[in-house]
Amino acid sequence: MAQGTALRAACPGLDPWFGPCLELFENGCGNGLCDVGFHGIAPHGRARTHAAGIAGSVSQQGEATREIARSVAQAAQGTRHATGPFLAAPLPTRPAGDVELTRLIAFLVHPTKAFLAQRLGVRVPTSEDALADALRSELDPLEKWDIGERMLTARLAGVDLADFRRAELRRGTLPPGPIGLRLLDGLADEVEVLAAAVLPLHDGLARQMDVNLDLGGGRLLTGTVNGLHGRPHPGTLVRATYSRLGPKHRITAWVQLLAAAAPSALTTGRGSFKGAATSTLTLPQDPAAVLRDLVALHDDGLTEPLPIVTGASHAYAARHAAGDTEQEATAAAAKEWDSMFGDGKDAHVQYVHGASFAAMAGDRRFGELASRLWDPLLAAES
Repeated sequence: MAQGTALRAACPGLDPWFGPCLELFENGCGNGLCDVGFHGIAPHGRARTHAAGIAGSVSQQGEATREIARSVAQAAQGTRHATGPFLAAPLPTRPAGDVELTRLIAFLVHPTKAFLAQRLGVRVPTSEDALADALRSELDPLEKWDIGERMLTARLAGVDLADFRRAELRRGTLPPGPIGLRLLDGLADEVEVLAAAVLPLHDGLARQMDVNLDLGGGRLLTGTVNGLHGRPHPGTLVRATYSRLGPKHRITAWVQLLAAAAPSALTTGRGSFKGAATSTLTLPQDPAAVLRDLVALHDDGLTEPLPIVTGASHAYAARHAAGDTEQEATAAAAKEWDSMFGDGKDAHVQYVHGASFAAMAGDRRFGELASRLWDPLLAAES
């Protein structure tokens, strides 16, 4: 009996969480010589009750099997390992098929999270998963952002803010009494700044465009791009977010711009001192070629966790493109990694790459991949 099959038979209660992880196990251990190991990924809560018994259940399958099982069992109990690489060797490349636009964007925005979700089918629980059981006198930043994002969306859609306030109060998500009203007032001031910057760019109702782009080799990029305004077709891509404008918003607009072949994309978010910040991207000469390279990067990133992250990789590429030395660009990346909301604080990045920037910076591919991802965008941005 194949070892992966034995594990599945021994622990049927782990499916569907454990099933995707068997791809790691079976590819590395199918010949009895396990050369693919992983730190362990925290499963959904209902898998925790089954995972603790894995190690004992499969002891007859040999030491390699027990080691894999022990990793999964420890992961289920919350134990994290940061010694050695996440994989001993890349996973086999999957057969080339069509690519969904949303999955491509999700990978480029957060490569590590996408590898776990799209290749292994698992997720790492974060602190945001815990729900508050009692009323509080204030909201945490994520909850505040969520209300601000909804308010901005409603404002750009023509909803009166008084109507939005009444609806939000009925939702029951705000602190009680005057505290909740003051919070809405503060959010409304910030949203009005963003709306004032974005609404002049709206030319009639926003349109959407279906994408069915030939990538070559019989592959297609498929999906939908929303937020197109003006004429001629396809118009200008206009996006707005209550978030501080950052790399993830710009890379999202970049891929959508390339997919729609729109002449330009304008993305607005919060900037410094409660003002608005806008990124303007211009379509490159050969958008299909840029897209094909991003798809190739996505393909590579589903065989192993690549040394590329959103913030630090952008910081490196921006400084390098500006003419800074390798040392200066790497120092900028390290500073971003260690910042309050930097990549080093991200649960997915910590789980796969560890909390220290040193290992990632020591991979010679870090700078190459950062420039490969960001240089075309930076050259097209103003």
